[in-house]
Amino acid sequence: MKNVARDDQRAKHGSLAQQRLAKLRSPLYSPVALAGLAFVLAGLAFGSLISCARGASGLSSRLNLKATSLDNEMKAIRLAIEKMAQGMEAVYASTDQASLDAIPVDVSSGGFMQSFENYRFYHKPERSGLAFYYSTGKAPGPSALRDIRSLSLLEDLMKDASGASDIINIVFYGVAEPENVSVFYPWMDVVSIFPPFADLGVFEWYRRGVESEGPALWSQQPFTDLFSGWVMDVSVPVRFPDGRRSAAVMSVTLEKINFKYVTDSPDCLFLLARDSTLLGMSQAARKATGLSILEKNYMLEKLQQNRFAPEEYRLSDSGQAPEYQELAARVLAGERAFKISLAGSAREIRVAQVPEIGFYLLGFEP
Repeated sequence: MKNVARDDQRAKHGSLAQQRLAKLRSPLYSPVALAGLAFVLAGLAFGSLISCARGASGLSSRLNLKATSLDNEMKAIRLAIEKMAQGMEAVYASTDQASLDAIPVDVSSGGFMQSFENYRFYHKPERSGLAFYYSTGKAPGPSALRDIRSLSLLEDLMKDASGASDIINIVFYGVAEPENVSVFYPWMDVVSIFPPFADLGVFEWYRRGVESEGPALWSQQPFTDLFSGWVMDVSVPVRFPDGRRSAAVMSVTLEKINFKYVTDSPDCLFLLARDSTLLGMSQAARKATGLSILEKNYMLEKLQQNRFAPEEYRLSDSGQAPEYQELAARVLAGERAFKISLAGSAREIRVAQVPEIGFYLLGFEP
């Protein structure tokens, strides 16, 4: 009986061994099949890498497209104000004194300017077209009246320039010598906004234009504007036949730039100034990082100071987290594609520059 049992066990073990051998000999376990399986797994891994590469490549393409579009728009704005300045110089050169003297100025004589508080303020009350402003504390003399009359001939030029882009906020032109006379497009209540007795020469944006010997110049950094909040502007000189120089200025608001190019992007986008000041973020970037940009409440506190953006909004500032300081350093050093840890996750950063104004668009996928 024992021998029979042993024989049965041997038969069973032999059967199991044969089954295992048969499985190994089956097509599923053949060397060709195993090699094929290895190839499939390798393909899946390679496909994953390709997918990641395509994702990074797609982000780079989107960033470059946005940066190129913004750069072209800013160039168009600069070219528009240069064309406007040339047109103004042509008006000054072709208009004789007799023609200027025939233009009525004061509303009492059918003109467009109205005085307040015994000529402390003198402006155009009609809420259309240009807004004129004269505030020296005295009635305008012959030279100021001549300049005011000349400004009335510039409305079409300023209106055309403002149509160069939908991110333009204000078109400004001012004459500082011998008296300060200003004009704005579109019309605004300048009496309630512009400081009385303001000397145009104290403003950097005006001096930049007057002192420029070449083309129009952009502001190096964003700053608070008396009318628009945080802006970038471009200034250009306007030369009179008598040798005087004045300046024309156009401003664009960061709010409009962000709304058009950054805010609603599905990518995590940042808009940085040339010094790494954080000017804007997409909603996705806000959620991913918790960073703060130049906000309106802060702008309102600083509005009257006509100052540049504060240092604490630079990503390179010592008050920022080390990871953002590193991000700023690598962007400013010229890196355009790199990996970095942000907000607790490894990120593939892509960077595109806006050469016309020196801004950077950078981002990562959510």
